[in-house]
Amino acid sequence: MDKVFYELVLIVRPDVPVMQLPSIVESISSVLSAKKGSIEGVEYWGFRTLAYRIEKRSKAHYVFLGLALETETVEKLVEELNYCLKFHLRQEIARHLLLKVAQLHLPTPLFHSSLAEAVSGAASYNKALEECENMMDEETDDESVSKEVAQ
Repeated sequence: MDKVFYELVLIVRPDVPVMQLPSIVESISSVLSAKKGSIEGVEYWGFRTLAYRIEKRSKAHYVFLGLALETETVEKLVEELNYCLKFHLRQEIARHLLLKVAQLHLPTPLFHSSLAEAVSGAASYNKALEECENMMDEETDDESVSKEVAQ
């Protein structure tokens, strides 16, 4: 079977945590696999400033997906994909762009990190932040105890 290649760029709302991005990609993957399509590559382009404000927001997460689709089912699959993006993922996706390309070039020039690396980095950051908050809480508790002892 002949394959047709597409590039899908998602602009994900800034309030969506990085940890949730793989579930968005999985939703798209399930639509594709039902029609013999596949995701050839996923890239996290980072948390970037938008060219213009969207819904009063000036920053968003950019996610790139390289898609390979069967020529027989392209039209129907593109319709389903657009439907999924507009209605099922409308809370997470601010904008999307689906382009047909002759071939995929991975990694792209805007490649920031793989989605797994971005999620891992976010998890590490959240853990470090949590530890700092715990340390600050302990210091606050120690200060209140020392004030009580002094009185």
